[in-house]
Amino acid sequence: MGGSQMGGSLPPVAIVRDLKAYLDGRLAIFHSPRRLARYTADGQLQTPELQVVA
Repeated sequence: MGGSQMGGSLPPVAIVRDLKAYLDGRLAIFHSPRRLARYTADGQLQTPELQVVA
């Protein structure tokens, strides 16, 4: 079972605590304070930008 409107499946989670929809159409899925996934307005999963800490 996947999110057919999202163009893929949702991340495997036991409980989604919060789903936020932003004014520009983006979506984000949270569990407690942690963001599990972000989607663009057209439903594409956004990959996180990793930062290198010295």
